[in-house]
Amino acid sequence: MIDVHVHLAAFPDAKNGCYMSPHFKKGVLVKLIKWKLGLQGTTAEALNESYVARLLADLGASRFVSKAVILALDGVYDADGKLDEARTHMMIGNDYVREIVDRYPHKLLFGASVNPRRRDAVDELQRVIEGGACLIKVLPPSQVFDPTDRKYRPYYRVLANKKVPLLCHIGYEFSVKAGKQEYGFPEGLRFALDEGVTVIGAHACSSAVFFQGSFYTTFLELMEKYPNFFVDLSAVTLPNRASIIFRVRRQPELFKRFLFGTDYPLSAYATPFLGHLPPGKQWQLWRTKNIFDKQALVLDAMGIAVDPSVTEKLLGLSGRSAS
Repeated sequence: MIDVHVHLAAFPDAKNGCYMSPHFKKGVLVKLIKWKLGLQGTTAEALNESYVARLLADLGASRFVSKAVILALDGVYDADGKLDEARTHMMIGNDYVREIVDRYPHKLLFGASVNPRRRDAVDELQRVIEGGACLIKVLPPSQVFDPTDRKYRPYYRVLANKKVPLLCHIGYEFSVKAGKQEYGFPEGLRFALDEGVTVIGAHACSSAVFFQGSFYTTFLELMEKYPNFFVDLSAVTLPNRASIIFRVRRQPELFKRFLFGTDYPLSAYATPFLGHLPPGKQWQLWRTKNIFDKQALVLDAMGIAVDPSVTEKLLGLSGRSAS
């Protein structure tokens, strides 16, 4: 399978065009990732190389995942379309992500990020697509843009015309500080879908606050109305999102629009499904350390199937090898 939702951690140096606010750099999430992945080095360049090496090692050790889309993350922009560094907590540049993909094309695919609020959004969108981006990732709550704003129509039309999917975060956001949480609600996808964009709702349109509420109703409505709507399954085994698994597994007719994802380096979890699986299977899942494989095995154990050919087609890989 191809994992469509893998993050590239990038500590800023003088060359890579990335950014972390001082507060974010000293935060718990960064310290946790360093510890969990065993990152080595005292400089930004060394830490970045250590992260890429660990990602490639985990991919290489996976039995089920052959390749991953690694994601850039654009910043926050002000009303004039200029970068608002004061409100940007993390930025991972498109050129840096492309550079890493070019070094490891047998394992990695280019997932660009373009905030539609930036002044040159359409030009940047054209540039990264010409540079090989297979999807565009946005995080509206943290990038602080309203995806329903009609002034983004030219942006969406580029995506529709180029047949490049928009991977959009869904749910409340806690990893990168959110400016407006409601910008991550699934209702906001309708405008892009109406414009003909192939939209991938991240995290199976789960809410990230344990209970799904209206999110699930909207998910079903979008699935019924829009054949250009898909979801990825990234982060759905996290305790705060796992309840979505018990809902979507009852909808096998929708599996053909599910894409595999992990949200790497975030962990995959088996504990939320304790009591719903045979003890032997639960023990096997607990013992599986590879994030990609644990995510795949948990989804399979819970009765959710993914067709890899759907991902290959959406990313424009049909007809050439994805491995």
